[in-house]
Amino acid sequence: MLRSKEADMCRGDLARLEQLDATTDEYLLKKWSWISAITGAGASFLLAPLLLSLVTPLFPTLLSEFLWAVAKVCMGMALLMFCAAIYFTIGKSSE
Repeated sequence: MLRSKEADMCRGDLARLEQLDATTDEYLLKKWSWISAITGAGASFLLAPLLLSLVTPLFPTLLSEFLWAVAKVCMGMALLMFCAAIYFTIGKSSE
């Protein structure tokens, strides 16, 4: 799946396609795990609390508590993705 996404991003660039053929699946997994960990952390730890703090006064208490709980779950998932990225980088390279 990651290799096909990378191939779609190359869009016929032969040099990049040759580099992709030489790239291992482990490297692609490390690359995309770090990309998703960084963007997920930025969205869940910065963007979600900022937006929720701005719109919470507009919502009823029960709905705002639910949205904060969802934001906290997203923060936990981003933290797990960060730990997975560390494992794919350090843990897999030592084997």
